[in-house]
Amino acid sequence: MNETNGKNSGILSMQSGLMRGLTQAVNVVLLSFWFWVGCIPVMTIGASLIAAYRVALKMTYDEDDYVAVTAEYWKGFRQNWKHGIVYTLLAGAALYSAWMAWQLFEVSTGNPIGFLLLAVLLVFVVALHALYTFPLEARYAQTVHITLRNARRMVRVYWQRTFVILGLLAIEFLFFFTVNSVLVLLGRVFGPVVFILTISGVITPALKKIEKENGIYEDISEE
Repeated sequence: MNETNGKNSGILSMQSGLMRGLTQAVNVVLLSFWFWVGCIPVMTIGASLIAAYRVALKMTYDEDDYVAVTAEYWKGFRQNWKHGIVYTLLAGAALYSAWMAWQLFEVSTGNPIGFLLLAVLLVFVVALHALYTFPLEARYAQTVHITLRNARRMVRVYWQRTFVILGLLAIEFLFFFTVNSVLVLLGRVFGPVVFILTISGVITPALKKIEKENGIYEDISEE
């Protein structure tokens, strides 16, 4: 019995650090591929984000690296493509407005600071909503209005986690896009999924807490 357990806990065991690391790497590569495929029509960027979060949250909720990435991604894509298009349009409209405000700041006489502040505000609002809207949409079946409202509430209630997320994303962004050209290329390909996994890992404890308080989540580790 002890000999068998020793073999199962060896370096080639599915639960060993090496195998878990390799599995995570494969998951990132595969999920990145499907994420970019889902973004090809542009209008479905939101749906692709939701589907990617579905996979990432399944990994972080259950602390299980062995997720059927392809099946889970496309299941999430099919279930959420309508809402995904709505989010794409909302974000696109806000970001286009920010770009227009920036252009007005650039070309207007005296460079009115109001246009610059408006551009920054719009980008900031979109970014904060995006941190929670897509994972909430991936996890719960709610209307767009309720999801956006809950995203704003989570920014307010879990402001400390929000700052942690922003800090981690800033570090990852600097790592990928300021060190060398190889990392820039890797960041362009795999960066979005790495960011999604980071956000999922940070917000999972908050989501579990909310679900426990509402009686819809059971932590099997406590049994």
